[in-house]
Amino acid sequence: MALSRNAPTEALRPIDEDVRKKLLSDAACDLGFGFLADRKKKAAQYGSGMMDAVRRVCKSKGCTYNELVAELVRSVKK
Repeated sequence: MALSRNAPTEALRPIDEDVRKKLLSDAACDLGFGFLADRKKKAAQYGSGMMDAVRRVCKSKGCTYNELVAELVRSVKK
């Protein structure tokens, strides 16, 4: 997070539409994780099945996604 806050605006804007999150990819390479940086990006909620799991929890609790998130936020703030 601090990396992106302190980065110049030009570094955050994609130069090439095929290269997304270039700043993060560069940081991963610098840290020795180039093999991860070169992988095609996919949103976690689509690739991991996480949203399906969240929907099941919402259904079992009888609440909406927003209500579940609000409940979780309240429990963390306590």
